[in-house]
Amino acid sequence: MKRRLVVLPGLVGCLTGAPVETVPTPAAAPIAPVVEVKARYEVVPAELGDADVLARIRHRARLRRYGAASLARDADVGIDASSPAEIGEVVPVIGETRTRIRVVAEEEQVRFAVWIDRRDVRKTVLATTELGNGAGEAGVWLEPGATITSGAAGGGNVRVELESDALAVFGELPARLVGQVWVAPAGAPPVNLDVHHPKVWNEPADPRPRVSIATGTTIRVAPDGDARPLAHVRSATSAVLLGGHGAHHEVELRWPQLRVRGFVPSSTTIADPRRTGSIGTGRGHGFGSTHRDQVDVAAGACLFDAVGGDVVGVQLAPSVRIGQLRTASPGWRMVLISTDWGTGHFYVHDLADDPQRPRLELCTRN
Repeated sequence: MKRRLVVLPGLVGCLTGAPVETVPTPAAAPIAPVVEVKARYEVVPAELGDADVLARIRHRARLRRYGAASLARDADVGIDASSPAEIGEVVPVIGETRTRIRVVAEEEQVRFAVWIDRRDVRKTVLATTELGNGAGEAGVWLEPGATITSGAAGGGNVRVELESDALAVFGELPARLVGQVWVAPAGAPPVNLDVHHPKVWNEPADPRPRVSIATGTTIRVAPDGDARPLAHVRSATSAVLLGGHGAHHEVELRWPQLRVRGFVPSSTTIADPRRTGSIGTGRGHGFGSTHRDQVDVAAGACLFDAVGGDVVGVQLAPSVRIGQLRTASPGWRMVLISTDWGTGHFYVHDLADDPQRPRLELCTRN
């Protein structure tokens, strides 16, 4: 099973001082008040074959790992636990309990819902917000999906730290703004579940010059070596050069769900010829078996979690699957589907109870 590869923009080697090139500092957009976006869970698994369903699912979560999972909410483990390797995939969410989150995945022409442990989901901010250590136009802004750790800070606040090998960012936020499942704004693009087309985030094009900031540099709130720190560079990274301020440069870093604007000593930067950065992900897996039946599954077929159980997914295109034509109950067939959590045992219902001429129960709109 292949796993993601995440590459952060701006990882370069030995750095020296760059010539100071002063450019007009753009006016910062006003900081909007924190607005918590809320919405009800409205999509059920039988609708996962609908063409517009992903656009209707506004709840999101970012995975930490593929651990134990189940198709049924009350089952201990319904899919074999997969590798505990750290990941960061964003997935749609259609339900949650105190200990579990129900996420949507797409594998092998099947879109399905699976219950996972909350411990396998990362913490994030629930609304776009600024950490409380900025001043003026300098500061740190986080958006939902940014991966963080948190701990108690008192006064209804929590101390948060960005999870990043390249940049250390600390600050405090109201506890109500930290969680695991956030709601995307109305009209936001749906989550891309297409495993055959890697997801790439491209930094917005910017004609201004860029610099690479050296490992060990502290980004501060003002052009002063004693000014309050905003972030600490753990691994050399690229930023837009906003201007020169004596012995300091004003810079801005933009990553997915993160913006940092502040000042660094000019001696810690060198010119970076690039204009943008990007981050990509990709994945793939599969399984094989020669000791099972072959089951024809039509497009739109309902997928159940057990014989006579609940619908948990929908077949998106016709295919022949490895499985079991006969079960203890007439008309029910078992099919195996390879997922990121392991091999899942799903069931289809043949209303005709005829393996040669099946008439599967469908979950499609008329």
